[in-house]
Amino acid sequence: MTNALSKPSLDGLTGLRFFAALWVVLFHVRPLFLPDASPPVFEFVSMGFVGVGLFFMLSGFVLGYQYTDRDSTSRAGRRRFMIARFARIYPVYLLGLALTFPSFWQDSVDLISVGLRTQAQLLGTLFGNATLLQAWTPWTSCQWNCPGWSLSSEAFFYLGFPLIAAAVARLGTGRLVAVAALLYPLALLAPALYSYSPAVQHWVAQSPERLVLANAFIQYTPLLRLPEFIAGILLARVFTMGVRVPAWGGVTAVGLAVLFACFWRTLGTPDLMVSNGLLMPLFALLILSVAGGRDWLGSLLASRPLIWLGEASYATYILHFFLLRALQPRLAGLGLPHGLQLALYLAATVAASLVTFVCLEKPARRWLKTRLEALLVDRRPPAVQAATP
Repeated sequence: MTNALSKPSLDGLTGLRFFAALWVVLFHVRPLFLPDASPPVFEFVSMGFVGVGLFFMLSGFVLGYQYTDRDSTSRAGRRRFMIARFARIYPVYLLGLALTFPSFWQDSVDLISVGLRTQAQLLGTLFGNATLLQAWTPWTSCQWNCPGWSLSSEAFFYLGFPLIAAAVARLGTGRLVAVAALLYPLALLAPALYSYSPAVQHWVAQSPERLVLANAFIQYTPLLRLPEFIAGILLARVFTMGVRVPAWGGVTAVGLAVLFACFWRTLGTPDLMVSNGLLMPLFALLILSVAGGRDWLGSLLASRPLIWLGEASYATYILHFFLLRALQPRLAGLGLPHGLQLALYLAATVAASLVTFVCLEKPARRWLKTRLEALLVDRRPPAVQAATP
């Protein structure tokens, strides 16, 4: 797989990543820092889990834009791609696991002592999280450092990306439209069956455990989130074909998404329908608009401060659970208003993320990529290596 280094950067999408991460963070902290928010504001932050779906589409789009299909089936190309992805995600992911391990271990010991968790489940959780396989079972998907479940899905997406990207590159315009039209109902099929099928609802209602496990299975299973990633790859193909949306497209998408987010619970929209791709059309419009950079929104998101925040957004996403548990009791003990507590928490989280990005993520990515490529890709017989300039 060949990296298209000559293509212009998509700085606006980097800035967009920050707001996707921020929405997820607000979703998780809302009970502690926003208990007295107005109903529309609380509904808006309560829909923050869709930021993960936006991440999946952004991931597919950026990878589809950056990489061509010329070398997608060679062993060296696949290895370089997977090494780059591993070096990108695993150092900060591992930091998140390390920081949350003490509390996870204590919680697990307490649950085992009262019979609510088995040692086998604990071992499965440890193995699943260490190997990025946790999202494949509803018992392990949101254990330890819960935000890490999406990295389990991303790891699965990365494995399939070379073949998916090569297949998308061969699609003509008609088939491209047909596949795009198919992805939306495909993404919503499982949550629709769960939400509207009387038979499924009857089965789930038999026990609280079934309710929890069914929700986790649909929301977290990588295969069920794959359509969002593929949609991003299709968007990248459309973008590289020269298709652009009107200048008002991005602002319109944001406005409609915010309006829906402020009233989605009032409208009775099922959570799983929202989490698994209901807003894909709006996200597609937003991504194409920001990538095109033809309006003030794209220019704003491509500003230097937002690029920095976007580059650190992965650390924001991975570390915010640990920082919430570490900081919230201390902030609450100060007796400050909830809004000020939230501002201090967000400031600390962003600062920690920027430090992590500069001091760990970037250098670790470079080091791992160089070492692993030398070990797994660039190995050559001594005679050939000596003759290489």
